[in-house]
Amino acid sequence: MQYDPLVYSALRAAGWIPGRQAPEALLEVERLFAASDRPLPDYARAFLAEFAGVRPRFPNPRQLEVITGIDLGVSPTALSKLALTRFCAETGEDLCQVGKGISGSDGFYLLGESGALYWAWENVSRVGQDFAEGLLRMMTEKRPLML
Repeated sequence: MQYDPLVYSALRAAGWIPGRQAPEALLEVERLFAASDRPLPDYARAFLAEFAGVRPRFPNPRQLEVITGIDLGVSPTALSKLALTRFCAETGEDLCQVGKGISGSDGFYLLGESGALYWAWENVSRVGQDFAEGLLRMMTEKRPLML
């Protein structure tokens, strides 16, 4: 993935380095998925091997005095299986929860089998064709959700 300098800086500030491998964080994610009786697909496992435990923070583009962000590699249980099934049907691809938003980015971040990043709450919307684009849109656009 190619990262915009703004995204690269936010990820680095959150402790990420290119090619990062976090076996302990990945083991915790695998434990959470197993406890929830949900599969952790290979495409999501590969993503979380690098990003689990990373928590980028940035000013909310809609309210710059508010710091928002995404916690990557969190428990999948807050998003119901029924909602996830519906979101998969709506997007036409397999999805896996890889993160949860905080303070103005509330909701669930889902990775598609295609690599696309989605945001979901009551509905699901694509945020970017990949994580790098999705995070950039979340950091810079007041209305980052793609219709």
